[in-house]
Amino acid sequence: EAAGYYNGKNIDQARAEGKDVYELAVIGLFFEITSYDNPAIEKILNGADEILKKEKEKCTDQMKDLEFPCLIDWDKPIFDKKYEHEHKEAIKDKHEHIVKAHVKDIDLREILSTDILNGGYWTYEGSLTTPPCTDDVRWFNMKKTSYISYRQWYRFTQITRPCKYDDPRHLIAPNYRPIQKQNKNPVYTCGQPNTPTPTSPQQTAPQQTAPQQTAPQ
Repeated sequence: EAAGYYNGKNIDQARAEGKDVYELAVIGLFFEITSYDNPAIEKILNGADEILKKEKEKCTDQMKDLEFPCLIDWDKPIFDKKYEHEHKEAIKDKHEHIVKAHVKDIDLREILSTDILNGGYWTYEGSLTTPPCTDDVRWFNMKKTSYISYRQWYRFTQITRPCKYDDPRHLIAPNYRPIQKQNKNPVYTCGQPNTPTPTSPQQTAPQQTAPQQTAPQ
């Protein structure tokens, strides 16, 4: 019944009518940096490398100069019609020139294992962490951590915004949303323990051996 309330005005209206507007469910994971590569994360990062390769072939100098504020402006909802009109050309170019990579055979159990799913979670009602940042999400933050290697973490930090691959000022990281007010939202807990605990990589990838780690130059 709440479908279509992604626009902030409609959410407020639905809430005033006593409707449940928290129509999205998001699972949040903590990651422990280990000496083990996560196979599923590796495939995702290889997809990002494929996108970078295509961007280098497709991005023109004009596209490199474009800014896509709808992706980075935390204060403007992406469905704000006035905002969308003001940046119509930039948004149009973004969609026309977007590049994609098809990543196959990702086993989500290598990220979200049974051990993590059975390890409990914290839940609360909150908002999206990306535009339009609307308050319509039920969060489920898992208590047990997944894992990622230092090498993979570093590769994530080197991903850039569209067509900005040669400009270190446009690295995607850090891309976290500023801390929000609690708004008196209660946080509920399910299961034990009540602090994040690591899940051993051997439980999801017993065949792996720890690779030699070197600091990125």
